[in-house]
Amino acid sequence: MDDDTGEGSERDSTAGTPRWVKLFGIIALLVMLLFVILMVAGGGRHGPGRHLRSGGTRGQTAPDAGHR
Repeated sequence: MDDDTGEGSERDSTAGTPRWVKLFGIIALLVMLLFVILMVAGGGRHGPGRHLRSGGTRGQTAPDAGHR
C-alpha cells in the first residue's frame, strides 16, 4: 500500500546524507588535521615574522618601539 500514499519510493531515495557531502566532510577534516599537525611540528611559530631572516629586519622597527 506504499504506492497509494507515495511515501515508499520517495522516502527511500532521499534518506541519508549524499555521498559527496560525506566525502567533502572527510576531506575537510583531513585538511584541518594536517594544518594542526603542521602547526605543532613547526613549534607553533606562525605569522609574517617567521618569514624574515633572524638577523636582519630590513629597516623595520620592533612593534613595541616608541610605546614606552
